[in-house]
Amino acid sequence: MKAKINTWKLNIRTEPKLGNSYIQRVAKNGEIIEITNTEIFSNGFLWVQLKDGSWTAKKFLEILTDLSFKPKPPIFEGFAKSIIDPNLYIKDLNTECFDTKENNLVLKAFATISKLDVENKANVMQPKNGKTFCNIYAYQYNRLMFSHLKEENKPFFPRLWWSVQALSLIEKGLPVSLIYGKTIFEMNANAIFDWFLEWGEVYGWTIKSYSKDEIHMSDVQKLVNAGKVAYVIGKNKNPRRSGHVTCVVPEIGNYRYSDELGLVQSQAGASNKKLFTAENYSKIWYNYSYFSDVIVVYA
Repeated sequence: MKAKINTWKLNIRTEPKLGNSYIQRVAKNGEIIEITNTEIFSNGFLWVQLKDGSWTAKKFLEILTDLSFKPKPPIFEGFAKSIIDPNLYIKDLNTECFDTKENNLVLKAFATISKLDVENKANVMQPKNGKTFCNIYAYQYNRLMFSHLKEENKPFFPRLWWSVQALSLIEKGLPVSLIYGKTIFEMNANAIFDWFLEWGEVYGWTIKSYSKDEIHMSDVQKLVNAGKVAYVIGKNKNPRRSGHVTCVVPEIGNYRYSDELGLVQSQAGASNKKLFTAENYSKIWYNYSYFSDVIVVYA
């Protein structure tokens, strides 16, 4: 993993300790170094070990995304077909609604919502036995929205992702088979949140933290109205509880953005909704206190 020195000068040390006797060299602002995942907290600092075995204070580093490592997404059609009708995103797209012209993404959003028909009581994404399917719905929505692009050019939204061991083999150029539960695993909303922070930029997404005021939701609505595809993803503070993800959709009819009612959205979840805004500000889901962070991703 690569990182950039983000301070005027930074001491590289032989041990994760303070004191001049441990200084190996002094790195300059902007220098690129290679770090490992080994970290130790000591003397009030979180220290990270460099690839050569030396140490430095992590707070002065900017972690760089390795855009050169881009594993082929695990599009595992066999398992997907057992859950969702494959016609939803593989076939039946040769209609005017699913025109291959990219500038039709606003129209395509409503055609996609209609196609997925998430409010249909017979839909397999209806909540049951305590299980909800916001992750699968967002994945399906994304597959349809970018159906006009070649697979390698689509902004990938993960429903499944590689295991750590599989990624290690892929990085070494070794072949890896798609084995559900072994080389690939299902992503819940919390895992999808983490994935976007680590991999989102690699696969063509812009990521902004709503919780940290990096973007206002009114601007998100404008982006989607202009043809961007966007999702809101909340990570639950309790890792054992579900997070949530919704698709942001263009304004239409009475469905309009306001600070009081929030974004125009579509979701599967505890309640499946083709289109919705909140009933009032206190019920805007991405403002709920049990989310540790909420991000917006768009492409």
